[in-house]
Amino acid sequence: MYEQIYNLTCMFFKSLKGNLMYEFLLSRFNGRRGPKRQLSLEQIVALNIYRFHFKTGDLKNYHKMIKELMQDKVPNLPNYIPNTLTKNKTPPEHRLIIRNLKGEDPDAIYCFDIHRNGKNKYGENNKRSSWNSQKACLLRNNLYERFKIAASLSFYFSKNPNDEKTDEQIILQLAKR
Repeated sequence: MYEQIYNLTCMFFKSLKGNLMYEFLLSRFNGRRGPKRQLSLEQIVALNIYRFHFKTGDLKNYHKMIKELMQDKVPNLPNYIPNTLTKNKTPPEHRLIIRNLKGEDPDAIYCFDIHRNGKNKYGENNKRSSWNSQKACLLRNNLYERFKIAASLSFYFSKNPNDEKTDEQIILQLAKR
């Protein structure tokens, strides 16, 4: 199945050659790391389509699965997965990233609170999910930077722009509890 997706992706990119949007996409893809990239744009797009087909939300497990099962088809898959987000994204890129984060509601982008996550059955503090950290880092970076070490705190987001609070309001609210 991967070969079919890859072949379609290659045909799609060939049909775009000369198109301004394709040239822009390619220049953004190549960027500063262009010569160091181990996978082609076609391979990356094909792997992502493959991932969405299987509805794999956990990127680490998907990477491990691809590394084990498809080593012959994607031999130059890097051995690492970055666990940090690039913060200098355009607003449309931010929206795409947030939409693809595993979580409750991708439209909930207005931060209104921070809560402690409670304790598990062993009496240990529950930890914030990685998608909650990534969303907070993207949407409320200053607030996230202030509380990123406190993994027992989670950020709460709403769809309603009227629910959004300032960093100061959220910190004051947390301090009162």
